[in-house]
Amino acid sequence: METISYGDLVLVVHGNKTWLIRVDKGKNFQTHLSTIELDKLVGLPFGSRVNFGADYIFLKPTLENVIMKYKRLTQIIYQKDAGYILIKLGISPGMKVLEMGTGSGALTSYLANVVRPDGKVITYDINEKFINAARENIKRASLESWVEFRKFEGNLPEAEFDAAFVDLGDPWVYVDKIWSSLKPSSPVGFLLPTVDQLEKLDSALKKAGFWIDETVELLLRRMNVAEGKTRPSSIMVGHTAYLTFARKIESKSSNMGIR
Repeated sequence: METISYGDLVLVVHGNKTWLIRVDKGKNFQTHLSTIELDKLVGLPFGSRVNFGADYIFLKPTLENVIMKYKRLTQIIYQKDAGYILIKLGISPGMKVLEMGTGSGALTSYLANVVRPDGKVITYDINEKFINAARENIKRASLESWVEFRKFEGNLPEAEFDAAFVDLGDPWVYVDKIWSSLKPSSPVGFLLPTVDQLEKLDSALKKAGFWIDETVELLLRRMNVAEGKTRPSSIMVGHTAYLTFARKIESKSSNMGIR
């Protein structure tokens, strides 16, 4: 049975409200309901229900729980898109992955979690403030050993990466550099919010020497479940962005003597 120790992150739950806290010695945590004495959590099994003037549940946080509490200077890539991205890019342990557009570090974290213990995510951004915030977020998730932060200054390594993901407003500008940075046959994904951007990207990908796999939009609708009155939620997570996936191919076809 895993118990709570000093230094652990704990997800505190009361009804539909959650807080992510670190158990520090001698400290208290104040909610809108009451004060939680953190010393009294030490030694309790994760999953315990305790009354501190109100009933709380203390859970071991998943990576999703940690990411959803990240400090955000930019919009993050949400679960419905992140899972699909990991599958389409074939992310697995040991891979070296390029990310352009670190943002707040949400997708960076999901990538790092999968490529460990022997892989690496090399993530680029042009904004030092975003890089610093993402570094702190990823440190909180204990994934910093599998992430290397770089400020983008116009160039990328040649033929180095097993996969790439790009979250920039004008990715068509960098398509040639991305093609050169990928190993042959490697997949790349792009996130864009508008149709006009998709069209520009599509043209650039074809010109650079990519096979375009697909472009999708993913929608998520939750269910309100209660005996005798279960129904779809009236509020859903609709359009966040379009996702385009492609593979690096040689730009020139070769004739192997087939007539």
